[in-house]
Amino acid sequence: MEIIVIIGYLLNAIFMPSPSYSMSPGAADQAASSTAMLASMPVNQTEMQPITLSTINDISLYDDVFSLLEKKGIPDRIASDPYLQEYTSYEYADMTVIFNEDAIEYIEINTEAAGTVYLDQLEVPVTIKDLTNVLGKPDFEAEDGLVFQRKDALLKLFINPNTKELESIAYYHIAST
Repeated sequence: MEIIVIIGYLLNAIFMPSPSYSMSPGAADQAASSTAMLASMPVNQTEMQPITLSTINDISLYDDVFSLLEKKGIPDRIASDPYLQEYTSYEYADMTVIFNEDAIEYIEINTEAAGTVYLDQLEVPVTIKDLTNVLGKPDFEAEDGLVFQRKDALLKLFINPNTKELESIAYYHIAST
């Protein structure tokens, strides 16, 4: 075991760049412009891992209130449903998380406030085109939008039938339907 550790340590020293290595100013500018160009390119599903819908904006359908507060901080507003007392909404500028007692019922993304959304840690612009490029063909097409299913998670893009504009995004468990 000690021999393997020593060999790994020696190989690491051989392949690590020397601390005196530095990039020339022209190379640094070229690297920065290449990074900016990659960031502005449209998201393409074929170049990435499949989206499993395990999280949206780092929130899972299995998170509790404590996890939500730990990840997102104090919400702008907490409200109880006047008719269904077991429902409580935690409202943030970019999203609202609805709890049924201690379990997440659904998450709604405010598409006007959110320029992007994180699907399984992948940042995606909040447009119908970019979301469908990442998610692929919808599993269901409803009168009011497109539904994508991954195991027990559903993501619905609510689309205005008159304007064809994205109105909101809902993320929920299939048992909630």
